[in-house]
Amino acid sequence: MCHGSLALCLVPGEAGFSGHVFFTLLDDLDDRGLLDTTLVVAMGEFGRTPKINKFAGRDYYPAAGNVLLAGAGPMALGLGNIFVDGGFGT
Repeated sequence: MCHGSLALCLVPGEAGFSGHVFFTLLDDLDDRGLLDTTLVVAMGEFGRTPKINKFAGRDYYPAAGNVLLAGAGPMALGLGNIFVDGGFGT
């Protein structure tokens, strides 16, 4: 978790979410003909605060979060928004 210095947490080539693993799974499901009937969900508990804390990191922000959906046929979905300053949109 990057509650402390973001500079120490952001190591080149390493990320908390391994995108290549996610997309390899999607490719495998597609190759097997299962992607259109399988919903793949990647999500976290909380978003991160829009402001840097006193330790040069970001804290949990339960007012925001993220989710990545893939598969299960064509779809598009967007719910709500959070402004850059952490305020709520409509």
